[in-house]
Amino acid sequence: DGFRFDAPTWNCMPNWTEELPYRASAAYYACFRLLERVRHEINAGYPQTLLYTEPSGPLFRKTMDLTYNYDEEWLSGSLMQVVSERGYAGARQYNGDRINARQTADWLYYRDLSLPASSQTVHHLDSHDTFWWGEKAQFRQEAFGLEASRSLFAMYALIGGGIMNYVGAESGSEAFYRRLLHLRQADKTLRYGGCDYRLVTCSHARVLVLWREYEGQHAIPVINLGNEPLLVRLGLPTECLPIQSNQECLVYDLLGNQYVESNGYRRHPGYTLKDLKIDLPAYGVMVLRVYPIKKQPATGNSKD
Repeated sequence: DGFRFDAPTWNCMPNWTEELPYRASAAYYACFRLLERVRHEINAGYPQTLLYTEPSGPLFRKTMDLTYNYDEEWLSGSLMQVVSERGYAGARQYNGDRINARQTADWLYYRDLSLPASSQTVHHLDSHDTFWWGEKAQFRQEAFGLEASRSLFAMYALIGGGIMNYVGAESGSEAFYRRLLHLRQADKTLRYGGCDYRLVTCSHARVLVLWREYEGQHAIPVINLGNEPLLVRLGLPTECLPIQSNQECLVYDLLGNQYVESNGYRRHPGYTLKDLKIDLPAYGVMVLRVYPIKKQPATGNSKD
């Protein structure tokens, strides 16, 4: 089902090109042509095969089917406060500077623009590398706290692409991981849909709101990356929703399996979705879907 080439740039593959101004073993990307040929040969006989590797620069994204998300790893330590007495060993030196969800959305947007069109990323919060960085043997839940790590995992699981987890990182959050991953697997919009980081507006900069869409269906992940409960106002793109401005609708949280009330009401006129008020707990995660009243949502995770 796939080959994962672990850290190819850490392997000493010589480049014997005579014109090189340095020794053959100093060629950091000497493996690039090898991997390019390997992919061509393997795909010729086994077209369903995936090649999967750690580096995520443009060369490896061009030659591999899947790459890790190490280009995103710095986001975790820049969004969250470190609560561990043992500190935090991340790719970014922790210095107390913070970014917010709105800035994260902008970074993800421009990062995606810079990638080759065929790029597919497998996201993670914890991996075999992050666990051992700094020789700390530390999961992110220890570094940032259990609830903060859940919201970070939700962010990586809901922005599109693949998701992986280092065994043990889910400890204490098994029910949350199970519920989120089941929804992600069952719902085609979350599994296959595109992701727009900036289409839905939000009144609070610490809340990340995504627009996922696939074959005319939508899902709206809402993730509070802050440690305080919030009353936020969402500006949903009503032109992309299956409702008229004067038509009543229901807003359903697919992850929490419940209707969302706004100002004490469950039924929402279409025009109010441009200023939808919802309550979010600290580090809370919702996945919203809007249904016209004529189409009642089924109880449980939707597969439509």
